[in-house]
Amino acid sequence: MSVLVITTGGTIGAMPYDDIYRQPIFKTMPPKGTDVVRTILEREFSQYGLRIITLEQRDSNFINEEYRRGILQKIEQAQENRILITHGTDTILQTAEFFYDQRESSCALRDKIVVLTGSMVAISCGPESDGFLTIPFALSQLSYSLKSGVYIVLCDYDDVQAQTGWSPRLYPFTPKKYGKIHDLANMRRDRLYLLANQESNQ
Repeated sequence: MSVLVITTGGTIGAMPYDDIYRQPIFKTMPPKGTDVVRTILEREFSQYGLRIITLEQRDSNFINEEYRRGILQKIEQAQENRILITHGTDTILQTAEFFYDQRESSCALRDKIVVLTGSMVAISCGPESDGFLTIPFALSQLSYSLKSGVYIVLCDYDDVQAQTGWSPRLYPFTPKKYGKIHDLANMRRDRLYLLANQESNQ
């Protein structure tokens, strides 16, 4: 399996911060030339045969259409049909919708499987980050026979998961029908509150 990974920053790729339960609104991106997610991928997921492209690392609130078109160009030029994009959760839905809409006019994109993933806690903060769940889950989903399209992988909080409470899930993207995805992408404070309570009850 050959997968192209495009890293864009976001919480998952941010620099570490002191308290995962009281995160800064805007995350600090790594200095130019440093890619936190890429380092993790090369160290822990090399078995997937990844080709990684590092774009300018941004808080996703600063990702605009011009930036998305830059991602689109990389995807259209890629020989790989399986694409993983690491992205901030605040605007992950807007980016998913952008790629969904572009499939109408882009033959190259129409044949590809695009999975966007992120995390609520920066992967640089260590094993408490849900990025260590979403990335391998997204890669495993790309190894299956998914139909071409746009997908989102995020962690849901599941009371049945007594050990961690976090459970990564794959959501096929459908425009204007966000449902559960919309809830997940906008529940940062609630999810971190649940995580903090879980930690204090142990």
